[in-house]
Amino acid sequence: MPRSRSVAPASPPRPRAARLEPDLRREQILQCAMRVTARVGAQAATAAAVAHEAHVSETTVFKYFPDKRSLTLAVIETLSANFRSVFDRIAARRQSAVDVLVDYAVAFAAELERRPEYARLLLNQGAVLLDASLRQVIEDNLTQMVRRIEKIIRRGITDGTIQRNVDPEMAAWIYVGAYTAVAQAKIFGRPPEWMFRMMITSFQGLLRVSIPSAPVPGTRSSPRRGAPL
Repeated sequence: MPRSRSVAPASPPRPRAARLEPDLRREQILQCAMRVTARVGAQAATAAAVAHEAHVSETTVFKYFPDKRSLTLAVIETLSANFRSVFDRIAARRQSAVDVLVDYAVAFAAELERRPEYARLLLNQGAVLLDASLRQVIEDNLTQMVRRIEKIIRRGITDGTIQRNVDPEMAAWIYVGAYTAVAQAKIFGRPPEWMFRMMITSFQGLLRVSIPSAPVPGTRSSPRRGAPL
């Protein structure tokens, strides 16, 4: 009597994404691309990996992002635009230049707490610099942010809240450069108030101003260390 062959049960079909309007679908794919890039880096964030994360086909990904470069570019631009938007909202308030810089330090720490993947995305940009075409995009985005900070520092020098012997351009580059150290601190599990103090310390001496210690509004209270990524 022939022996019956066991048949492995079929794996359940992968869930399909719900139907969305084109704008919402593009945004969903982009957010998935940001998460994938944060996890595996820009080089490994392929259309296939993003499609799997979004529960769509690769064809759908390519419908909105024709190639890998356009997908990586969208991730870079979205990250940079987010931080510019946060800064612009703060800079628009009627307050001193020093208060703008302090409030942005608070907001930056809070943003990394709200979206932990942003810390890895900021650090992953170093690998993207190997691509000459994307390197220019990163430089342009960085320069836009530096110019915003420089403008605020110049305002502080004019109104007397920042000393006149401060070099506005160099100070702005150093202020923005602190983002990398803060992103590393987030990955190492430092809580938001620690990251805030790190940014404050970095430009207290730089701008030669006295900044009183203050709690970090808008972030959850943490013990000595936060949850590592």
